[in-house]
Amino acid sequence: MNNHQKIWIWTLVLALVVLGVMLRVRVSADLLLDADESIAGLMARNIAYEGEVPLFLYGESYVGSAMQFVVAGMFRLFGFHPQFIRWPEYLWTALFLLLGFLIARRTDSTESGLWTLLLLALPPIFLSIINLKSWGDYNETFCLGGLLWLLSLKLCDEDHGSLKNLFPLFVWGLAFGLGFWIHFPILIYAIPSAIWLLWYGFRSLFPWRWGILLLGFLIGWAPALYYNLTNGWANLGYAAKGGWDYLTRLEMSGKMLIRLIEQGIPFLLGVQDDSARFIEFDQFDPMFAKVAIVGGVLFALGLHLY
Repeated sequence: MNNHQKIWIWTLVLALVVLGVMLRVRVSADLLLDADESIAGLMARNIAYEGEVPLFLYGESYVGSAMQFVVAGMFRLFGFHPQFIRWPEYLWTALFLLLGFLIARRTDSTESGLWTLLLLALPPIFLSIINLKSWGDYNETFCLGGLLWLLSLKLCDEDHGSLKNLFPLFVWGLAFGLGFWIHFPILIYAIPSAIWLLWYGFRSLFPWRWGILLLGFLIGWAPALYYNLTNGWANLGYAAKGGWDYLTRLEMSGKMLIRLIEQGIPFLLGVQDDSARFIEFDQFDPMFAKVAIVGGVLFALGLHLY
C-alpha cells in the first residue's frame, strides 16, 4: 500500500469514527438519564464541588468510579450541566470503533478492518444505547478489553526480546489493572489475551520482564487495592463470597434464551408488533440520511482506492 492509499484509508477511518459518534449523539438526544446515570452524575458533582473521593459507585463495591472523576473534571472546566455526564462516553465510543478497526486489520486485512469499523459505526440499537449510557463500566470494559487484545497481538508479532516491548507490556498491565478496578468482566478479555500472550509470544522471556507488566497492573488497580486494604477486601470478597452467584446467573441465562425464542422469532416472522420496545424518533430525521449517504460514499471510495 502506497502513501496515497494510506492517507485515503485513514481519512475513511476517521470519517467513519466521526459518523459513528455523531449517530450516537443523535440517539442520545432521545434518551433520558436513567437512575444509574443520575447517581453517577451526583457522584461526579460531589467529587467536583464537595471534595469527595469515592473509589466505587455509591452502595456498590464492584464498579470503580474512574469515569466519575473524568465527569467531575468536566464540571469544573465547563460548569455543572447534565449533558456532560455522557461526554466521556462519546470519547470511549470513538476509541471502541478505532480499536475494532485496528484489531481486525492486524488479524486479517485492512479491508476486514474497514468492514468491522462500518458494522461498529452503524450497530444495532442495543449496542448504540450501551455505548451511550454513562454507567461507568460497559464502554470502559469494551475499550480496555480491546486494548488488551491489540497489545497481545502486537507483542506476539514482534521481537520478543526487544526492549521496546517493555512499554506495551506496561500498558497491558495498566489497562488490565484499571479495567479490574472498573468492573470484573474485564477478565473476559484479559484471560484469553493473556493465554495468547503466554502461548504464542512470551514463554521465553526473562521473569523480570513480567515485573513490568505487574507494575502496570498495580498502578492501574491501585485505587481498588487501597479500598480492599481499608475495607476488609470487600471488593474482592464480593466476587468470592456470593457477589457472583453462578447458578443463579446460569438460570437467568436459560430464561433469557427461552424469552428470546418466544418473543424474537414471532417478531422476525412479522406476526408480532414489537415496535413499542424501540426508541421513538421523528418519522424522518435528515441527520440519519446524511450519515447513511456520507458514510456509504466514503466507504465505497475507500474500498475502491484500497
